[in-house]
Amino acid sequence: CANVASLSLVRAAGRGQEMAVRSALGAGRWRLVRQLLTESTALSFTGGAAGLLLAFWGVPALLALAPAGKIPRPEMIRIDGWVLAFTFGISTVTGILFGLAPAFQVLKPDVRDSLSSVGRRVTGGHERLRGALAISEIALALMLLTGAGLMLKSFLRLRSVNPGFVSQSVMTLTVDLEDSTYRTAGQMQAFHTRTLAGLSGLPGAVAAGAVDWLPLGDALAMGDFQVEGRLRPRSFIVDKPCVSPGYFRAMGIRLQRGREFTERDNKTAPGVVIVSQSVARTLWPGEDPVGKRISMEDHPKPEDWLTVVGVVDDLKQRALAKSPDPAIYQPYLQVSHPFFLSHMTYVLRTTRPPVSVAAGMRAVLRNVDKDQPISIASMDSLISTTIAEPQFQTRLLASFALIALMLTVVGVYGVLSYSVRQRTQEIGVRMALGAQNVDVLRMLLKKALVVICAGIVIGGAGSLAFARVLARFLFEVKPSDPATFAAVALLLAGSALSACYIPARRATGVDPLVALRYE
Repeated sequence: CANVASLSLVRAAGRGQEMAVRSALGAGRWRLVRQLLTESTALSFTGGAAGLLLAFWGVPALLALAPAGKIPRPEMIRIDGWVLAFTFGISTVTGILFGLAPAFQVLKPDVRDSLSSVGRRVTGGHERLRGALAISEIALALMLLTGAGLMLKSFLRLRSVNPGFVSQSVMTLTVDLEDSTYRTAGQMQAFHTRTLAGLSGLPGAVAAGAVDWLPLGDALAMGDFQVEGRLRPRSFIVDKPCVSPGYFRAMGIRLQRGREFTERDNKTAPGVVIVSQSVARTLWPGEDPVGKRISMEDHPKPEDWLTVVGVVDDLKQRALAKSPDPAIYQPYLQVSHPFFLSHMTYVLRTTRPPVSVAAGMRAVLRNVDKDQPISIASMDSLISTTIAEPQFQTRLLASFALIALMLTVVGVYGVLSYSVRQRTQEIGVRMALGAQNVDVLRMLLKKALVVICAGIVIGGAGSLAFARVLARFLFEVKPSDPATFAAVALLLAGSALSACYIPARRATGVDPLVALRYE
């Protein structure tokens, strides 16, 4: 809109003499206003049509970038009659709104003043209005660029987070055992044991394990527990993953002390657990947790007490942007309730490219149960899915910011180009009186720099407010991050000055004799 308004002002200022002559020859004021509004609206409709063409291409492109399942009813997002009507309405309002100002400024009541203004250039009012429009464009572009910069920095921080495990070279396979086929915990444990044995025998397999709910997944068992000999902190709730022997090695989870689970940790053996670092630090500060006992029952019997046999690193169980979650791991061979065994994800660490072992993993499941539905994905792809939403938000805001930057560069270029054309005589006089090319260049760029700095100052204030709105989407990045604000301001100032340099440089090549005769 600002560019349309600036263009309308430029065209109107250059046609002042034409409008005055038409008025002197008998054309009514409102007839001339209609002519200017028609031209302004036609210009606006042209821009609207170009915008629709971009939208026809842009909407499918944006939907392709959107994370699956995060946008409700994506098939309904399309260019339809309502969008066309809205575009028509906006184009009409824009054309009328930004056509009225130049129309009424050009049509002065005194025709003789207009006819005698030959040689006079654009009025200060026009100049100030175009400058204000350029400032508003720069301010808006700075706000969008700052928001995009903050989101990008936040996303890069999120991608670099250590989840507590090593996702590279890991494939996952998820099953949901049907109650009709697998009714008891023993049947389910036998299924998992056979599957893990088959996965461990695949070429390139380093380690295979299983967990009821994979880290960064959608669900996880939580609950209370009892600590032998002391009170548990009331607000301390832990996750209770059910895992197999080999799980920690397959996931690359570091064992800090003690041992991992083995096949001997079954129903006939004493109950054991492995705790995460935060659990050990909270329950037994300054003590060795190995050998301590806890129970998952409210009123534990002697056989309900479970011995801690190891301590592992904390994991990001729910989201990369959240704090690590305390967890107490139980061996799946000691779990007696089928509910905790029906849903299981197998993880296979391999020396081969993860995707290349997918066929072998499917074959293992077919040998165990050919009718069992499965889901296979690499651990890296699952992590990418968890950050797909902030990635899409960053891309969307960055797209708008780049469009705003391009429009700003075009707008600033247009304002200075017209200013140079209007000041051709002045430039010629200055050069005739001895001004050097560098003096003319400095004069024009100084004026452009004032507009750019004003836009950056105003946009900086707006960016602070906009950043506070984005604060809830940011991860480990302050809304007032000085590095982002400085980088964006320099980028915008450099781009705008580069756009200004072209017409300013062109002005230094003006022939003084030609400029003095310029009309």
